[in-house]
Amino acid sequence: MYAIRVGTDANVDKVDLTVGRQTAEVGLRVEIGCPAVDVVALAGDENTSLAMWTDSRETADGQLNPLASAIVRVLRPQLTRYYFGPVVIGTSNEHGQIVELSPEHTEILLNALAKASGVPHYDRKGWASRAAAALEIVHPSAAPVATPDQAAEPAPVVAPAGASEPAAPLRQPVCQKHPLRASV
Repeated sequence: MYAIRVGTDANVDKVDLTVGRQTAEVGLRVEIGCPAVDVVALAGDENTSLAMWTDSRETADGQLNPLASAIVRVLRPQLTRYYFGPVVIGTSNEHGQIVELSPEHTEILLNALAKASGVPHYDRKGWASRAAAALEIVHPSAAPVATPDQAAEPAPVVAPAGASEPAAPLRQPVCQKHPLRASV
């Protein structure tokens, strides 16, 4: 069962909470690195909720998580506190149990992540699609996007006259303008 982990360094990763047959609750504590978690409801309906789990110790390891704090402000502007330490964002059901991240919540999360990262409005849909491809998750409102491994290799660069060997071609990241590593 996967969820999204947002580190204090603004790295965003897809994580499997049930790897090795552990329960999702144990997986949360492992991914966050804490003995107990708190939950922040971000969006949802009567059946499921997009939720963010944090270290229950108020300031965790003392490292501010600016991206997680910005995502909460995008989705719940009335919540103005800051969040510390790594967080995990996923879906919970009406009973509070952690379930697979839903496609609808994936779309909400990726759009909030784009806005929190400062992606211009005109590029958010494309950015969210590229981010979903980089994280290997399905973005429901986007057509499939080629990952860097699926993209055609660039043509070799021809060395200028007199050079001993051709220059190496550069691989382009999935998202050149707004990488998953956000600068918030």
